[in-house]
Amino acid sequence: MPIQLLAGMCPALTSEILMQLTSKGIKQVIDFVSMDPEKITALCGLPFKKVLSIRRVLLAQYSAFPVNGLDLYNEALSTLAVLSTSCSNLDEILDCGVYTGEVTEFVGVSVSGKTQLCQSLTIQVVGELEQNVVYIDTTGGWSVKRAADITRTRFPQKQVSSVLSRIQLCQCYDIKELQECLEQLQKSLHNQPDCFYSSLKLVVVDSVSAVLGSSFVSGTYVEGCSLLQSIGRRLNALAKDFAIAVIITNDMVSAASTTSTEFYSMKPALGRCWTFVPSVRVVLEPDKEPCQLWECKYADKSCSLFEPTIKAIVDKSVRSPRQSTLLKITNAGVANGT
Repeated sequence: MPIQLLAGMCPALTSEILMQLTSKGIKQVIDFVSMDPEKITALCGLPFKKVLSIRRVLLAQYSAFPVNGLDLYNEALSTLAVLSTSCSNLDEILDCGVYTGEVTEFVGVSVSGKTQLCQSLTIQVVGELEQNVVYIDTTGGWSVKRAADITRTRFPQKQVSSVLSRIQLCQCYDIKELQECLEQLQKSLHNQPDCFYSSLKLVVVDSVSAVLGSSFVSGTYVEGCSLLQSIGRRLNALAKDFAIAVIITNDMVSAASTTSTEFYSMKPALGRCWTFVPSVRVVLEPDKEPCQLWECKYADKSCSLFEPTIKAIVDKSVRSPRQSTLLKITNAGVANGT
């Protein structure tokens, strides 16, 4: 949003000078700093030194300054952390785990285990690493009973209450609530109102498509894309500015197939305007169809409905090539598949 010129922005910018600038159409900071100082002097009749003084202060306050590449590299090394998923197969295809400073997206259909994976990663961070997590639930899929069961199975020596106390749950069921939640989270990380945020290392949004998909229904396509990009930029800002890992989940939708053998194929929801948001995207596919799992449950006791196998495929990554692995949902959360 353009910044208006106001009297008192700097000592030389008085109300009289502001009136002279406004009368000539110079009303915003960008108008002043982008115009040649000599032209401002000739147009408004202001002293050249005073114009330079105002310009110098405005540039110092409102422009971005270049940063040395080595300084950025050293800062990245000092703030980077890799959060293990507790599943060696998944860690391997993710290049050791989930990285802070990045947005990692898990994409899949409704039975692909996205929420199970998010809860498993959450318990791993709070239980093993003893770091705090903000879990934003947009579908009502969070289960405290499931979280407690994973904790008891994976960390029997720890008290469930002490582990779960490191999780802050936020429930958002529309895009406005999600925007307010992310904005409040950003303010809390900046102001550090309590010690919880100083140890925050993971933010989970499960799922983004549940609330963002409606933005295309309630408004125009342009408005929907604008909302998506606004949320995407805020998620990336949270990850980069505060050196935390952000995990989001997304659904799959049908798309016209490019092959002659299939009528349609599947693709991540939210379209192309969302592709810039995640640095890493992992597609989750059920190894068996839900109906096949149900039939195996009753026809063959060796295949259990409650331990389905999931195929995880790295679809986008700045570090890893496209590769896949098998995962399994167990009582202790997500584990290596067979």
